[in-house]
Amino acid sequence: MKKIVSFVSLWMFLFSLANAQNKVKITMDNGASDIYSSSLVESIDFSNENDFSITLKNGDEKKSYNGNVTQISFIKQTTKREGGVEIISAEGWFESGYVVWIPFADASSYSVYYKELGGKYKKIDTELIRKYDSQFRADIVGLKSGDYQFKVTPVVNNNELEENASETDIISVGAFDRSGYAHFNYTKGIGAYKDDGTLKEDAIVVYVTDENKDNVTIPGYESVGKGIGWILNNNQYSSSSSNTFTTDASKKGIFAVTKEHPVVIRFIGKVTSPEGLTAYNSTDNGGSVGDNGHLARMKNAQNLTLEGVGDDAQIYGWGFHFICSDNTYGKSFEVRNLLFDDYPEDAIGMEGSQATSNVTSDLNASVERCWIHHCSFKQGYCENPAESDKKEGDGSCDFKRGQYYTLSYCYFEYGHKTNLIGSSDASLQFNITFHHNIWKNCASRMPLLRNANFHFYNNYVFGDKTDPEANLSYVASCRANSYRFSEQNYFDGCKNVCEITSGGVSKSYEDLYYACFGTNDAVIVKTREETVANSCQFQARNINYNTFDTDPTIFYYDAIKKQTNAYITDAVTARKECLMYSGVMKQKKVTNTAMNINRVDGTINMSNCQYTVPMGTTGNGITFTNYKSGKFKGQGITFRIDRRCKVTITAGSDSYGGPYLMGADGTKIGQVNGTSTYNIDAGTYFIASGSKDKESSVTALTFTCD
Repeated sequence: MKKIVSFVSLWMFLFSLANAQNKVKITMDNGASDIYSSSLVESIDFSNENDFSITLKNGDEKKSYNGNVTQISFIKQTTKREGGVEIISAEGWFESGYVVWIPFADASSYSVYYKELGGKYKKIDTELIRKYDSQFRADIVGLKSGDYQFKVTPVVNNNELEENASETDIISVGAFDRSGYAHFNYTKGIGAYKDDGTLKEDAIVVYVTDENKDNVTIPGYESVGKGIGWILNNNQYSSSSSNTFTTDASKKGIFAVTKEHPVVIRFIGKVTSPEGLTAYNSTDNGGSVGDNGHLARMKNAQNLTLEGVGDDAQIYGWGFHFICSDNTYGKSFEVRNLLFDDYPEDAIGMEGSQATSNVTSDLNASVERCWIHHCSFKQGYCENPAESDKKEGDGSCDFKRGQYYTLSYCYFEYGHKTNLIGSSDASLQFNITFHHNIWKNCASRMPLLRNANFHFYNNYVFGDKTDPEANLSYVASCRANSYRFSEQNYFDGCKNVCEITSGGVSKSYEDLYYACFGTNDAVIVKTREETVANSCQFQARNINYNTFDTDPTIFYYDAIKKQTNAYITDAVTARKECLMYSGVMKQKKVTNTAMNINRVDGTINMSNCQYTVPMGTTGNGITFTNYKSGKFKGQGITFRIDRRCKVTITAGSDSYGGPYLMGADGTKIGQVNGTSTYNIDAGTYFIASGSKDKESSVTALTFTCD
């Protein structure tokens, strides 16, 4: 936190509350913010300059902020208008927000407005206003970060009833985290948006629903095609083997539009596979033999954003490819806030081309500046796959033959082959970042990596071998002279964290490994600057990437501070923030990120400064789960203490290194083999087996005053 926070004393804070300051706003390093009603704040505890916590009167857990806050501010609540529209809820998200209200009597429609504090109201598009059962909702998108108010005005007999309009309280809108290679040395804005979160001046907006998907046109460009499938899948018009090949392909589909304007396609609700996509196991509509089809292959488009509106936008049963075959085009693609499910082939693919199938060749058409963020990916599906290994679809999100790509704040669950980076050992792709993503029980390719300098940081990879739906194989596979720099990630229960074959290399710095098993070929370094020998290079352009992670000319590195120049935290904080912010917009904010799964009542009684636990007996601040004869699987012992003390644990040996002592937030205190003593602060802790599906043993547990 900045030093100014250390000057804020508790009495000043309480004085502010007494003077009708009704909201407390906490702004964090990553652009997110928390807002609390002042009437719910019990106290603020400033431990030191960088750390503080808020205790609430409603009994929720204490909210802790550990050195990641830039500002504490106070804002007034808006006075409600009598007889106005009844607003149920309103929240801000990243560069957007929403408002929900109950229908107003006799209203035929509504007008919704937004304004930045101190500014004037602006009206949103009517497509952003939808009815859900007995409620209405409007999403306001394309906002720069800041504080806003939204206003809902009922319309009766074509007249806006301003006297019945209602305003929201202050809504805080955060900025998307634009860290990573996609934005490295690039300020033009990726897709249809500028870097401040607002639309580019000449951008065209298109709204797509399941009802209009086959009839929608692009305003001013009706001649390029009708139906979102026929518009986006423009590769079919230039592919000589396609049944829809035409000699005037450049005038058809999305290329003809984005050649002149940035375009944002906004998907509303669940949109199933439209007409005009690639065919199954055929070259029809620009498809390929061996593929399951249902792809929109966008060839040589540029400055294109595909985004979901609200918290329920879904691409169901189809996917997107961004293709570059002309080095002038095929740049600046963005996908945000979309859920992908049951895609037969790929959910998202990005692919350029290179001169020859040789690592010494050049990229003659490089797909570049691709940013996939805040998306959720479920498992793909094809009942009768064209190739045997594609029953769960092919790739969730793949990248090949290009540069400057960021995958961030996305969520993957039970994926078969999640992320392919490089289609073969000859495929070239460089300058790639994955950060703040979650993979839950995914089988493999997180990623499979070839010929790339790759930065993997602040991600959370979760595996649970006891889950019958999990088919864990490996996390990362580094091949073909790739160099993976893995920094401050959280690996939880993973199988084969890193495999190295055919010349690949991985460097691991301050990664946290908990209950992982199998192979980890990464070189674990003690300092960030430590070098790890590798052969990663872009031979055709004579660029050597073997120390890219400490070279500010080719990487976002602060050479003075000797650290990554991006929003980056320790692995435990990263896990928490991934759970809170990764994936599509959530209607209810995630606040419980605790890692312990078992409840514990009370605290351990330390009145005599020593307590020896009767093993297997739940009570007095300790819970035993699946504990029998000193053995247990998974999280077997959970306890809470209210003061700093020493805990001594006696554990039996096992083939997985013994049980772990863990903090509720995921902090790894230690792994016990024999008898070990640890100094621990007040809080909740758990002891878990060395592998989630295997037994560990704890035979004695003693607490003494520190």
